[in-house]
Amino acid sequence: MSQRIGKKILLDENNLEEYIISARDALFRTGVPYFTSNSKENKKFCQCSFLPLTLIPSPFPRNEFDLAIKLQLEWNNLMIKFSSNTKLIYDALKDVIKIDQFIRKHWEICQKVNQQNKKQSITLNIMRIDYMIDYDKMEKNAQTALSQIEINTFACGGCGIPERIKEFHKYMLHRTGNYDTIEMMDSTNLLDNIVESLIKSLELYMSPNAHFLLVIRNLDYTLSDHRLIEYALFEKAPKIKLFRMTFTEINQNAVLDDHGRLFIQGCEIGIVYFKSGFDPSDYPSEKEWEARYLLEQSMAIKSPKIEFQLMNTKKFQQYLYESNALEMYIDNEKTLKLIRSTFVKQLTFKKGFNQAIFDLIEKECENLVLKNQREGGGNNIFGKEIKLHIQNFEEKELEQFVLMEKINSTKEINYLIYPPDEIKKAEISNEIGTFGIALG
Repeated sequence: MSQRIGKKILLDENNLEEYIISARDALFRTGVPYFTSNSKENKKFCQCSFLPLTLIPSPFPRNEFDLAIKLQLEWNNLMIKFSSNTKLIYDALKDVIKIDQFIRKHWEICQKVNQQNKKQSITLNIMRIDYMIDYDKMEKNAQTALSQIEINTFACGGCGIPERIKEFHKYMLHRTGNYDTIEMMDSTNLLDNIVESLIKSLELYMSPNAHFLLVIRNLDYTLSDHRLIEYALFEKAPKIKLFRMTFTEINQNAVLDDHGRLFIQGCEIGIVYFKSGFDPSDYPSEKEWEARYLLEQSMAIKSPKIEFQLMNTKKFQQYLYESNALEMYIDNEKTLKLIRSTFVKQLTFKKGFNQAIFDLIEKECENLVLKNQREGGGNNIFGKEIKLHIQNFEEKELEQFVLMEKINSTKEINYLIYPPDEIKKAEISNEIGTFGIALG
């Protein structure tokens, strides 16, 4: 039986070269292109690349789309509530904290900040939850075919460009003659909503002269994504400054006054918006860790506070799968069942109790994914590589990993565009990322 869903989008391959040229030119409207170097001395300073994307949109079933949006509202509230329960966060991560220095250092900052007599009580969470359509669930007529891949609660990407990509895909539907499909694409106000939430947060900071700080990486392929947020902020609040700094630059320029207020170059900072800090490379020395602690202990409103980075880990999400944490905070039984119906089986290693997991890997490795606690893509291990990978670790060290059932996703034929000029016809998985914003 076919694993394809939704309305088929037709494309005349005889005109493929023409479509590619149209797509290339239309990319400059999207915010997808980015410069490959920030150094003026580098010959590539003015050289552009772009994020890989599809030539045309892939269909996604309406019922599952609507359910993902509905559940996002519940997750917005849940994550705010979880962030106030540091005991729950510790219970979820205690095994990883012992092994993983990167996670441990964030937990130590979290502890120190929560021991302060005075701290900022407001936080802004901009999050994204990723789902696939599970073919096996469709075959079994399950309550929903949605299967959750991961929850992103810290520095999640794709905040600025979805509307631009939507317009790009609508244009390509027009160019390829799929006119009746254009109006089926939903509108999104994500960029406006994010900018409005940042401005609202700044109002809650209650200082008429406060400004924004965007924490960035040294060179980031998502640069264009958060530049779009910067430009939109300028359009809505042109008198408010936005500082873009790495942790290294923050260490050199940021200070706290006696009241815990954060200042950079003499300007008070009301909002710290993190787009960096999810990878060890963002902290090349102790100075960067000092900068992170300085930001967290300040009275500036963080988007988000450090608890959300700890909840961003795969281990925390595996804890939600196996524990009764959801039951502690959700009173509505129907809502609880709907959320749990999207969960995929996840297992954790525990020294002395791993034989069943080892046997499962031996028999079912092609149906499993091994995940560590890092973000940014490219960290998952699949198939036979799982067995080879875990052989590199002592049994106790395996507790830093989560073993997840691989989603047998539905597929669609599309054309993948890679920089600089490669295009490949391929079967791709149906995936959706739903964004949520919560101020609490």
